Amino acid sequence: MPACAPTICRPAAIVGKGYDDLAPSYVHDVTLVFEPQAWRVGPRPPARMSGTIASVRYPVSRHEQTDLLKYHGGLVQAGWCAMSFQPEAVRAFEHAGWQRAASSYGNSFAHATAPFVARLLEAAKISPGQLVLDVACGPGYLAAAAAGRGATAHGLDFSAEMVGIARSIHPDIVVTEGDAEDLPYPDGTFHVVVSSFGIHHVPRPALALAECKRVLKPGARIAFTVWATPEENIAWSLVFDAIARHGNRSAAQAPPPGALNRIDQCVRALEAADFVDRSAEIVRAEWFLPNAHALIAALSAGTVRMAALIGAQEPSALAAIASDIDIHAERFRRGQNLAIPIAAVLARGRKAAD
Repeated sequence: MPACAPTICRPAAIVGKGYDDLAPSYVHDVTLVFEPQAWRVGPRPPARMSGTIASVRYPVSRHEQTDLLKYHGGLVQAGWCAMSFQPEAVRAFEHAGWQRAASSYGNSFAHATAPFVARLLEAAKISPGQLVLDVACGPGYLAAAAAGRGATAHGLDFSAEMVGIARSIHPDIVVTEGDAEDLPYPDGTFHVVVSSFGIHHVPRPALALAECKRVLKPGARIAFTVWATPEENIAWSLVFDAIARHGNRSAAQAPPPGALNRIDQCVRALEAADFVDRSAEIVRAEWFLPNAHALIAALSAGTVRMAALIGAQEPSALAAIASDIDIHAERFRRGQNLAIPIAAVLARGRKAAD
């Protein structure tokens, strides 16, 4: 990558064009204006453009415009487009992505996370009467499952769209819009804190785990899942390998994968937060999908970083990517579906008793 000048170009304005008749709270052709140079941003590879206009070519809600300004402010440097991985930039990227994915998550990627819910609750030793917090709760499926075991469940998510969905689906569960790195609860509130594939999306997982420990009662438990490495996760490796052969693995302007996808990393993170009785293990499941197109569609609709990678590929390459996935996934076919192996790291610990 060519060297860059130290000048940072920040957005001067953001303008929305083309309102959707069915959803007037969304705008279609959001425009970021940079000075003195501009670069195209969004789901396609960055490309230098003449003038001072950069377009984000996907629907963006009005409150997401603030996230885009935060995320892209300081990302465009004179001479080349560089991604910022500072915590606030990562948070803005994740927030905008989950706002977008919220409405489609339940019918897409939730089918991949669902097989791990029971194992996570068992690791947390959920029992009737406990007060349980689900951090990064999304639509509230894990919190609802905890309530189904007799616990009093609370959920927290930073996406207002996710919070709204969780409240509508599970009206008996208290769901709060908030930040995992700054939990809005008093010290020593909960008997259990759980998180289903959420901790690795937090800009600073160590800070989030410290907050989880703070709100736990003495002797209380934490348990969370994160996706394992692509070597363990066939669904991920199928996509990564196909893109490497037919697309561009570096095309997505997205934060890199976090360092929280192996057993040793999760145990060290728990240790750093002073949890005791720490352990972690690989747990496995299968994701049932009819073909590669369904896999790509689910990842595009219900994720953030994988969606950014897929969306960054040239349209002409997507057919070859899907065909490559189909060829290499056929060994997992079981009747009408592919039973694609997926894997998570399930980590657990306990707050020391006073």
